[in-house]
Amino acid sequence: MAEEQRFGQLLRLWRDRRGVTQMDLSDKTGISTRHLSFLETGRSSPSREAVNIIAEAMEIPDWERARLFLAAGFAVDWNQVIAESQPTEAPVKDFQEMVKAYEPLPAIIKGPTWNIVAMSSGVGELMNRVRAHGASHDLDMTQLENILFNPNGIRGLITNWEEIAETAARGFFRNFPNPDDGGPMSALIGRLREMPEIKGEWLDPLVTKPVPFRGTMKFQDGDFSFSLEVFYAGFAGAYSGYALAFTYAADAENDRIAKQYFSGAERPE
Repeated sequence: MAEEQRFGQLLRLWRDRRGVTQMDLSDKTGISTRHLSFLETGRSSPSREAVNIIAEAMEIPDWERARLFLAAGFAVDWNQVIAESQPTEAPVKDFQEMVKAYEPLPAIIKGPTWNIVAMSSGVGELMNRVRAHGASHDLDMTQLENILFNPNGIRGLITNWEEIAETAARGFFRNFPNPDDGGPMSALIGRLREMPEIKGEWLDPLVTKPVPFRGTMKFQDGDFSFSLEVFYAGFAGAYSGYALAFTYAADAENDRIAKQYFSGAERPE
C-alpha cells in the first residue's frame, strides 16, 4: 500500500475517533478541506509540518503521532520517543497506588513496550494460579505478551481466550504503529507472528477493525467460574504509550466469586 494511502486511512480513522469533520479540521488547522480530502484519498502527500499541525489539532498522543509520521513516509527516532515517554519515579509510585484501588481484582499499568510497570495483588495471584497449572517459573511475567499469548500464560484459564487475544493483538498497533521498521518492538512482533495461535489478520498495522476499549473475560479454573469486565484506558501527553487496564464484576455474584479467587481461596464458598 502506498504511504499516502496509509496516511489517509489513519487520518480518517482519527477524525472518526474524534468526531471531527473535514470542515472542523480545516477550521482548526488552516488546511483547506480540498487538501484534506486529497490527503485522505492519497492524491496528495502531507509535509512533516502538516502532519504535526493535524496531530496537534486532534490532540493525538505522541506514540500515535509517530505512527502518522511513519505512514506519511517520514523517519521516526523510536529511541527518542521511548525516552521522552518514560515515567519518573513519582508517577511510577502513583501508578502503583492507582492499581491498588482495584484490589483484590487484577489491574495493571502497561508501558510502551508492553512491559508491566505496576500491578495489583490480583495479578500476582493470577500468576500463582497460572504457575500451578504448569507454567515455568522462568516465564517472564513482567511482559504482557507472556501473560496473554504464551501457551503457559492465562490461556488455560480463559474460556474466551481467542476473543481477548485478538483484541490485545490488534490493540498492539495503537501504541506501536510500525514494528517492522527495526525499532524496539520488532522482536516482539516477530515472536507474535511465530505463534500459531495468533492469526495474521490480527496483526494488521492499520487496525482496520475497530479495537474495543472494554470486553468480558470469562474464567474457568476448577470449581471457580466467573466473568470480569476488562476496561483499557490509555494515557495521553507525556505518558502516551502507557495505559491502565483494570477489571470489575458486572454483578454481585461474579464480584463475590472473583474476589475469593484472587484472594487465594482454594474453592468458592
